[in-house]
Amino acid sequence: MNTTTAKARIADLIAIINEANRNYYELDAPTLSDAAYDKLFRELQTLEHEHPELRRDDSPTRAVGTTQPTARTPFGEVAHREPMLSLDNALDETEFQEFHARTLKALGAAGNTPAGDIPAGNTPADAAAPLEYLVEYKFDGLAIELVYEAGALTVAATRGDG
Repeated sequence: MNTTTAKARIADLIAIINEANRNYYELDAPTLSDAAYDKLFRELQTLEHEHPELRRDDSPTRAVGTTQPTARTPFGEVAHREPMLSLDNALDETEFQEFHARTLKALGAAGNTPAGDIPAGNTPADAAAPLEYLVEYKFDGLAIELVYEAGALTVAATRGDG
């Protein structure tokens, strides 16, 4: 796809996806099925990867959820220790293998790194043991972070600003 065509398609995808996000997150009135949304989002990701010079600040690939609050609450905002990002889909074995490679790299265990060389704090209990995964269907819905300290719930926060 040439640059002019890619630029136009990116603009179309951004408009469609941002409108779908508004309908879903702010109006609680989804207009796209999850499968249709995921297909459009992946197409946008692919085009932005192939044409990084065409990436736009308003692209939904740069945001999580909505920036508009839909309700006021008496609870305070929470600063998350680690960002609560959306889950990535792995739709085939190749995508799962790519996820596995990123996981090993994040743990410092990629390639020929000896188990003893994995950075402290990033090691499984038995660094020589293979990673095991629990895989389940992805259901859309509310994400929540629960923090317990000494057995007591101290924080319950949603994604975003909490």
